[in-house]
Order: sequence, then structure tokens, then C-alpha cells
Amino acid sequence: MLFKVRAWMKGHALTAFFMMTFAISWISWFAIFLVPMPRWGRLILNQVGLAGPLLSSMIVVGVLQGSSGVGRFIGRIFQWRTGIQWYLFVLFGAAVLCFAAMGLLVLGGGSVPAMASGFAPGVLWSGLREEFGWRGFALPRLQARGSALKASVLIGVIWTLWHLPILPFPRLGLPGLWMMIAFLLEVVALSLLMSWVYNQTGGKILLPVLYHAAYNITLAVLGIPAVFPLWLIYLALTWILVIYIVLRTGAARLIHAKM
Repeated sequence: MLFKVRAWMKGHALTAFFMMTFAISWISWFAIFLVPMPRWGRLILNQVGLAGPLLSSMIVVGVLQGSSGVGRFIGRIFQWRTGIQWYLFVLFGAAVLCFAAMGLLVLGGGSVPAMASGFAPGVLWSGLREEFGWRGFALPRLQARGSALKASVLIGVIWTLWHLPILPFPRLGLPGLWMMIAFLLEVVALSLLMSWVYNQTGGKILLPVLYHAAYNITLAVLGIPAVFPLWLIYLALTWILVIYIVLRTGAARLIHAKM
């Protein structure tokens, strides 16, 4: 039986990864909604659901390459040597865009929300739970079949759908359909920026992991999603940056000739 599973996964590694990611995450989340359980049970299941991309990528790598393959896969987090400019971007890039959006909103006569006093500790691990799967596992395999642009957009769409069971409705003060479109635009833009960082740094998974965490913390602390006009300006600035990067680097690889 294991031999048949391994043989199928060898030819359908991406399909297996996406199927298991949705299965692990959605089953965990729907169990929280449908099955009575103590608070600690909900907390554990939520963390399992959020770690779906990490767990499924480890399972697929483990089936195909064994425990040594899993060790090498996870060990990529310690590959950190790259230009300091990339660490500056992943740690502070979202903050620069947020403050620019806030400045434009104030110039237009709007008001910005008060900064939050803190954030949920779980966002610190958001990058680890997801980026090994989306960028570490799926992105290189999709890019081997087509352009980096197509791979990044596809991951962005799948990433959006994966979030469905835990998205608050309504979000941004928008009804369901418009909220989904808005969230899709945000996630696809983020996916393209993540791919650019990943490719530009030679596949260093640490950089997307840090970017994911910094992005979540920054938007939460500055309250960007709390004010729709502010979020809209932020999204527009993000897409301007994304379009510039794609035009500058090319859709095929999202890599500068020299950096």
C-alpha cells in the first residue's frame, strides 16, 4: 500500500500537497465549529489547521525522500546568508507601505486608526506554519512547469481559498463576495512579493518566513484593515510595487539581472 502511495505521489507531488493541506486544515477548522470541545481542544485544532501547509509538505517529502529528506527540507530555515537589503525589505517593507498609505490618507483629509497595544503571539509563527509549504515546497515545483508569475498567482488563489473557513465575515466592512475579491487581491500581491524575495535570494525560505510574520504583525499593530480607505490605499501602493517588480524583473523568473 505504501509503495502505491509513494508511486502516486512521485508523479503527483503537488496535487498530494494541496489535497493534504486543505484536508488537514479544513477538517481541523470545521471540527472546531461543529464538535463541542473544551477551549484547549479548539486552540490545538486551530494550530493544527494553521500548520496544514507545513505538515502536508513534510508528509510528502517524507514519503518521497524519507526522514533524511525531511531533515534537509526543514534544515533550509538555517540558510540565512544573503544581502542585508533583503532582510531590511522583509522586516520593514510592509511598514513603509503602511506609513505611506497613512500619510496619503491624512493628506486626503482622512484619519488613521490608533495603534494596537499588541498582537496575537501566534502571528510570530505564521511564517513557519505556512511558508515551508507555499514557497518552500509548491513554488519551486510550479516554477519548473511555467513562469514565476503564473506560479505565484496560482499559489495566491489557492492560498486565498485555503483561508475561507477562518475568514471573518464581513471583513473590511464589505459583504461576502466583495470581501473575497478584496482578500484575493491582497493575497495574490503578497504571493508575488514572496516569490520575488524567495527567487532573488536563491530560494532562502527564511526570508519569506520573516516577511510573512512581519507583514501580519505590521498590519495588525497599525490597524490597516480596520479602516477600508486606508487598506485600499495600502493595497494600491502594494500593487504599484508588484507591477514595477514584474516589469523590472520579467514574468519568467522574477529575478533582477543584478542586485
